[in-house]
Amino acid sequence: PAGHTALREAIAEHLAYARGVRCTAADVIVTQGAQQAFDLLVRVLVGPGDTAAIESPGYPPVIALLQAQGARIAPVPVDDEGLVTDALPPEAKLIYTTPAHQFPLGVAMSAARRRALLAWAARTGAVVIEDDYDSEFRFEGQPRDSLQGLDTDGRVAFVGSFSKTLAPSLRLGYVIAPPALRKALLHAKHLADVHGPSLLQHALARFMAEGHYRKHLRRCVAEYASALPARWRRGCHCCRPRRASTRPRCSSPASPSTLISSRRWRGGWTWGFTRCRASRSTTTDC
Repeated sequence: PAGHTALREAIAEHLAYARGVRCTAADVIVTQGAQQAFDLLVRVLVGPGDTAAIESPGYPPVIALLQAQGARIAPVPVDDEGLVTDALPPEAKLIYTTPAHQFPLGVAMSAARRRALLAWAARTGAVVIEDDYDSEFRFEGQPRDSLQGLDTDGRVAFVGSFSKTLAPSLRLGYVIAPPALRKALLHAKHLADVHGPSLLQHALARFMAEGHYRKHLRRCVAEYASALPARWRRGCHCCRPRRASTRPRCSSPASPSTLISSRRWRGGWTWGFTRCRASRSTTTDC
C-alpha cells in the first residue's frame, strides 16, 4: 500500500534536493492525490471532539475533512510572517499549515515562526501537517527549506502532489510520514484502496529517474514567470497566481496584512478581495 518502490525512491531523492526534506523511500507513502493524504492523516490523528488548528483564512477541503471527522476546528490568524503561533490552542492535536506559500494569502512563513511552531509541536505532542502545494513555482529569490527538514522531533507530516506540476487527473500525491505514524497510515491506506494505480506509478518513477521531471519543472517556471504582470515583479504579493493557468490582474498593490483585514472567515471559506481581482486565461502548456 505504500506505493511503487522506484517511485518512492524518486520522490525521496527529489524532495531532498528541491525542498530539503529529510527522508528515505521507506518514509514515503504514495497516495491518490494530496486530498487522500490529508484524509489518511485526519482519520489517524483526529477523533470526534478533538481540536485541530488551521490557518485562517485556509484551505476549505481540509476543513471539510475535519468537520466530517467531528473535530473542533480552531481558526488561527495569519499575518505578514505566516501562522501566528502565539494564537495556537494548547489542546490542539493537529495543525494544518502552508508555510512555503500560505493559501490563499501567499505569505511565506518566517524562520522565527517556523522554529516557534516546531518548538510548540514538540512541547505539546501535536502533529503538524505541512501542505507543500506549489513550492515548485517560485519566481523570485530562493525558497526556504521545508518545515519537515527543520524538524528534529518527528512532529511534521509533509504532503505534496503532482497535480499542479503534471496533471490533476493523475491523482498521484504523497505524504512523508513521521516514524510514529507510518504503521497507522499504511494500515489506513490499505483499508482505503489496497494500492494505487501501478502503471502510472511505474511511468512516473521512470520519468523522474531519467531527469525529465526536473527539466519539465524548469521549463514551466520559465514559461509562467514570463507571463507574470510587471506589477507583481515590483512586489505586489497578492498577484501571485494560485494556479499555473491563472494570470492575475491587480488594481493596486496590497500587503498580506491589508488582505487579511479585507477578508472574513465564514465556515472555512474566504470571501472578497477588496483591492485585487484575478481573471482566468490560458497560458502555453509546457
